[in-house]
Amino acid sequence: MYVLNFYSPLFADQLRRGRKQATIRLGNKAHKYKKGHVVMVTLGAEHAPREKIFDAVIDSVEVKKLGDLSPRDIELDNPEFRRIEDEVRFLEQIYACEIAMDDLVTVIRFSEIVEHAPLDPWARRRLGDLYRAHGWADDAYREYGTLAKLRSNDDSVLLLLALAAADAGRIDEALRLEQRLSESADGDVDADAAGVARLWTTVRLARMKADQRLSALAADIRARERETGALRDPPAVFAALTWSHPEDTPELYVRYPSTPTDVSWERAPLLGTSFGIEAVRVREREPGEYLFEVRRTERDALRDVDARLVVVSIADSGERIEQVPVRLTRTARTLRWKLGTDGSVTSVPVPVTPTPTRPAAPAGAR
Repeated sequence: MYVLNFYSPLFADQLRRGRKQATIRLGNKAHKYKKGHVVMVTLGAEHAPREKIFDAVIDSVEVKKLGDLSPRDIELDNPEFRRIEDEVRFLEQIYACEIAMDDLVTVIRFSEIVEHAPLDPWARRRLGDLYRAHGWADDAYREYGTLAKLRSNDDSVLLLLALAAADAGRIDEALRLEQRLSESADGDVDADAAGVARLWTTVRLARMKADQRLSALAADIRARERETGALRDPPAVFAALTWSHPEDTPELYVRYPSTPTDVSWERAPLLGTSFGIEAVRVREREPGEYLFEVRRTERDALRDVDARLVVVSIADSGERIEQVPVRLTRTARTLRWKLGTDGSVTSVPVPVTPTPTRPAAPAGAR
């Protein structure tokens, strides 16, 4: 866990009362603090005992020039300040150096994690999501378990428990939880939650079949498919994009062989975005190549998005399962693959949209 420490005792009361909701640090700190990080907010001098104020989650990290700070940035950092001159004097006092308006600063906004709200469903869900984002699957499972007790009629909580169980390596438990939703999709369970559960079950079983280490469990996997209903109306092509970070929102698009070239890409029709999955099911395969495209929509996010593309297809040689790791960065925002007639999945380049250029100024123009 990272520490967000404050030296000035003037901040103690502001922090405890929730009046201070941001900190402005000199320099670019985006490499150290990330949106979604859980930090311990402390107070005290360097090389001295420090007092823990509370745990917090970082809401945003923004790097800008000092002169570009907004009045809201300044007020969230210190409710007593309104003018940029006040902020400059304070920073020069803290850092013991002269600071110019062109110097970079980092505005870090944060929110307290309220541990003493055991009956607040939103707090349980948010805390569980934060634990999952940091890879603490067992802690996330505990919070989702509490949420299940608070919202016993919310079927989506079973999906959250299944995701946390799978993150912790308990695939059997994840499949059982998803099966409970799938089998109860008769009006007692939200159809959307049941549909997302079936998507995740299809992906998990496909991964098990593709894992050579589990080849000895082939009969068991087939039995699971029958139990979960995954064998009912099997598609000719199934493609799913999955990811584990709760705050990621990559998007899956598809282009069918019969799609005219002047028609835009189609968004995957099966969306479980809030549960880390988007998918496409094709009942009858068209002759030709299918194209799949994954896009990153957030413009300002600094963290890379890691996901996996799973494609299951029926070819002449039988069922073929392909798994492709996906990493979207600030520069590689769109990636594309094609599904061959033999079931192979290969990467294809994404055409680069030319950047418009300004016409040259006439000779002699100023």
